[in-house]
Amino acid sequence: MFHLGKTCTNAIFWAFVVLSALLLVIVLAVKYAVMPNMERYQGDIVSRVAAMTGMDVSATAIRGGWSGFRPYVELENVVFREPADTRKRTAGAEALRLPQMQAGLSWWSLAVGQLRFADVSLTGPELALSRGTDGLIYFAGRALNQTREVEDDGRFLQALLEQPGISIRHATLTWNDEMTPGQPLKFTDVGVILEKRLTGHAIGIVATPPPSFARSVSFSAAMSIQNENGRWRVAGSGFTQLQDANLAEIRRHVTVPDALQSGSGNVRAWIDIDNSYTAPTPPGAAAVPVAGTGNNPAAVPEPLRAITADLNIVNARAQLATDLAPLQVARLGGRIEYVAQENGFTLRSKALEFRTRDGVASPRTDFSVTLKNQLDETKASGEVTATGIDLKVLTGLLEFFPIGKDLRAVAARFSPRGLVEQSSFAWTGYLDKPATYRLKGKLIDFGNSADDRIPGVSGLSGTVDGDEKGGTFSIASKNMQFNSPHMFRVPLQFAALESRGQWKVSADTIEVDLDELRFANEDLGGRISGRYWRYRAGGAKAAEEKGPGSLDIKGKFEHFKAMRVADYLPNSGAKSRDYIEWAVRDGEITTADFSLKGAIYDFPYHLGKGGEFKLLAKVKDLDYRY
Repeated sequence: MFHLGKTCTNAIFWAFVVLSALLLVIVLAVKYAVMPNMERYQGDIVSRVAAMTGMDVSATAIRGGWSGFRPYVELENVVFREPADTRKRTAGAEALRLPQMQAGLSWWSLAVGQLRFADVSLTGPELALSRGTDGLIYFAGRALNQTREVEDDGRFLQALLEQPGISIRHATLTWNDEMTPGQPLKFTDVGVILEKRLTGHAIGIVATPPPSFARSVSFSAAMSIQNENGRWRVAGSGFTQLQDANLAEIRRHVTVPDALQSGSGNVRAWIDIDNSYTAPTPPGAAAVPVAGTGNNPAAVPEPLRAITADLNIVNARAQLATDLAPLQVARLGGRIEYVAQENGFTLRSKALEFRTRDGVASPRTDFSVTLKNQLDETKASGEVTATGIDLKVLTGLLEFFPIGKDLRAVAARFSPRGLVEQSSFAWTGYLDKPATYRLKGKLIDFGNSADDRIPGVSGLSGTVDGDEKGGTFSIASKNMQFNSPHMFRVPLQFAALESRGQWKVSADTIEVDLDELRFANEDLGGRISGRYWRYRAGGAKAAEEKGPGSLDIKGKFEHFKAMRVADYLPNSGAKSRDYIEWAVRDGEITTADFSLKGAIYDFPYHLGKGGEFKLLAKVKDLDYRY
């Protein structure tokens, strides 16, 4: 009786036996017949490598061996030279020399009938990277960041990238930058791992730099590296770490912003790269050719898209502009982040702290600055956020920052101080003349010096939330002082002052509504509510504005020392104030209700002219002269 299932099982079994036997014969043949006589195939292997790389290749010796279940070939003194048909490079010029190259053979070579490597290991090569005057980075005579206009079929680098894995041990790497003066920089004991994965390549590099440069350097990354129409596109993220790095020495070999001049310490950085991004040309701007891109205009590659750096730097020196004094920093620590935006950037810090050599110290600070579309005023916008900012420290550092002489003069004039917490300022348009803005913040113990008609305060704490049309505010201050020589003859001191309210801004008027203002000190205690307004210069009612504005308020005093009433009356009523000061010799106002409506300039509204002032008070032990 015929059994189909049994017959199929037997067929599969014998097929497996035959294939296993055949595989065994092939493996034994390769191991004992092919590999010991590998020198016979030297020409074929060298020709295959030459075809893969597009270069002339030679080797002085070749050997075969066996590692585990995989055969390998080992070549000595492998030299890659420019081919005879090259047009822009010297034919026969040596591009790369490898003292020892070991390649594990892939068993897929038997299936496809072509030489394929499973991994490549290089020992002791002398590698070189350089940046030419055209701004391009070269390896083995090939530009890694060339544009479409540069001749390069890319086969050499493509061959390297197509290998499943490449490892380099005990290498030396020389970096020569023709765009910066100085001797070439040589790294020793260099180790490199390049692994091909489904989504790209994994890269790992460790190296020992010269002692004057840093103690150690390492780099790892996950990158997508592709040749698109003759241009290498690199995108991905990486991590680098430098220990005991010397910024002054780094500047001799790598282009570093001129502002950073010296310093030493440890740096860890996470980097996002995409060299496919090209900054657009501003509207109406002339097209400017870029080095290395032929005559094609408006191509400005910006490969660095984001960087996050943890810093621990000592003895640093920075000069942000030639007309500014250098900033000497004894220590700088914390995290700084940079993210590229469309025609702009975001720069932020986390737990950043520093101390200058002059002893100025900043607590741990978080801040961020974002600028977008800075080439087009109609689309431009920005935002500044901050928490933990010491205004006194910041003011002391303004002489080192390129913020403009006018702003530095304003800061010197008013000497702001206090702590900024959980604050933000966002705007559209350009910062010097924003079309719209949004302000939100918290101040702790804020103070500023009085100047001319601008009052000074100290001990002011509160919050604000608003925009160009208006907003809300709250005040909760202890031991606050209000100093306005233009309005009052002496500073007003309050042990406690609390308030909440709103403000509005129109084309003609600035208006402040007080829901309630509570105050207390040794002289008096009470509360006020009402409205203050002032006509804006340039508005329809600007001609009606006589001075510091107008009031429409009501209030209540719970106690008031009669002899101190004059100190709380404005300068606009100086004659009445002088009389009250002469007439009142003692006593106390135990309670008083008052209202005031009119221009502050016209106070005390003699015969009702310019406004109205009413006071209903109960007094005790009053000593009053007529």
